[in-house]
Amino acid sequence: MGVISPVGNDVNTFWSNLCDGVCGIEAIKAFPTDNLPVGIAGIIKGFKAEEYGMDKPFIRKQDLFTQYGVAAAYQAIKQSGLASQGEGQNIDPFRLGVYFGSGIGGFATQYREIAKMIEDPSGQWISPLFIPTMISNIAAGHIAIMHHAEGPCLDIVTACATSTNAMGEAFRAIRNGYADAIITGGCENATIPIGIVGFANAKALSRATDPKYASLPFNANRAGFVMADGSAALVLEEYEHAKARGAQILGEMVGYGNTCDAYHSTAPRPDGTTQAKCIELALEEAGFDKEKDNLYINAHGTGTKLNDVAETLAYKNALGPDTCSERRERPRQSPRCSPFVTESALQQSIWTLRIRNAILTILLTRLSRQTLRSESPTRSDSVDTTPASPSENTKDKSIKSPRVMNIEEIKQFMPHREPMLLIEEAHIDENGVAHSQYRIKEDEFFTRGHFPGNPIVPGVIQCEIMAQSCAILVKDEIPGHITLYAGLDKVRFKNPVKPGDLCEVTAMLDERRGNLFFCSAKLEVGGKLCCRGTLSFALVPIE
Repeated sequence: MGVISPVGNDVNTFWSNLCDGVCGIEAIKAFPTDNLPVGIAGIIKGFKAEEYGMDKPFIRKQDLFTQYGVAAAYQAIKQSGLASQGEGQNIDPFRLGVYFGSGIGGFATQYREIAKMIEDPSGQWISPLFIPTMISNIAAGHIAIMHHAEGPCLDIVTACATSTNAMGEAFRAIRNGYADAIITGGCENATIPIGIVGFANAKALSRATDPKYASLPFNANRAGFVMADGSAALVLEEYEHAKARGAQILGEMVGYGNTCDAYHSTAPRPDGTTQAKCIELALEEAGFDKEKDNLYINAHGTGTKLNDVAETLAYKNALGPDTCSERRERPRQSPRCSPFVTESALQQSIWTLRIRNAILTILLTRLSRQTLRSESPTRSDSVDTTPASPSENTKDKSIKSPRVMNIEEIKQFMPHREPMLLIEEAHIDENGVAHSQYRIKEDEFFTRGHFPGNPIVPGVIQCEIMAQSCAILVKDEIPGHITLYAGLDKVRFKNPVKPGDLCEVTAMLDERRGNLFFCSAKLEVGGKLCCRGTLSFALVPIE
């Protein structure tokens, strides 16, 4: 095995830090983040490429994603003892392959070279190495060159499932006799400004500022994942071949499943059925016996509203409705930290790019107790893994329509009253998004003087309508408190709102800091956007 990660650049350090609860998330210092929506990530520290068989000319020419991949593969090959050339040759080079993936490839190189092109459209300053440096299969190619691997060499690209698919397809290639051993895994370096903004604008990233509370998968307050860089590699080898050369065998891969949602470009299938089938295929191939075998699930757990519900349903559909119902108690003294940088390097390189990929892959492995610790880490993961409430309706493998609250029900938790109660009906959908409606009356107090003869709803009132809709997201916490505006940001007005218009508002919780909430909301009339913005409010106890 080999690993380059925010919590360690070798397997022993990585595992030790996991067990000690070390958090790899921290403030980004490589570039200014003052104007960016997110300022934290899983940062690689202390990486020295020359320690992993790379010379200075190579380092100078290669994107970091390639360097990370080469470094992880170098460690894995060194531990495996495989040699495809020289006096210690113990494998036919044509029987040694590389299945190594990257979701984006040389993202930083693309960003840098495109900036040059924009500045000077002649292109004279574009590096002649631009294409071979940024292309996503270059990491696999250089790994093959370094280790004289002349067998099959493939770059698997399936976004967040990339490394999992690479391992699974390598497993199949060896099982079907196409190779004796394959170096497999994945690498990524995507925490650059455009990567941060792209995922943040897609509402996929957590905007929390405290690293210990940034990633909350399967939690009611989840608000996205945390970007991270790194790489991890495994050497998979046919059993008899490994046994014959006296290799140290760490574990056995026994099953692999691969399905596609065929549903949406980014959103998972809501009922989790295709994801469940993937799990079932892996378990079936592995010969899993629920009466004898223990099952460990390394969840995707992006912390996004859509993924975590669908993923929970997938586990329940595949393994039974009670599989995900048990709540783990969390030591109060332990800080929360992102599993995206602390659970598994292989999953980390997958999770670096995960939004809500349409492909779910599951690998089932049996690990030998003497080589990998089978006991729980010395410090338990402190993230609340209680499934979000919408996932409880699984008997018919569908999500029930949420119940709409009328104005009298709204009054039970909202402190506002007419004429300042600007919600008539509301509900929260299965993805945790609040929806509300309010029809502007002909004689509203705020339109009488704004403007005579041409009444228009003032912008501040539109913001108030959105703010009250945001409060619905925390309705159960409002009793005994009053909601107070804390701020408005990035508010834009696109179309006027007039008496008679039905205002339809959607609101999402982006971040929570104690009793301070940050939400995104938009107000539409007849499908046309009228107002949008980011709002913050506080819950203040009533004395």
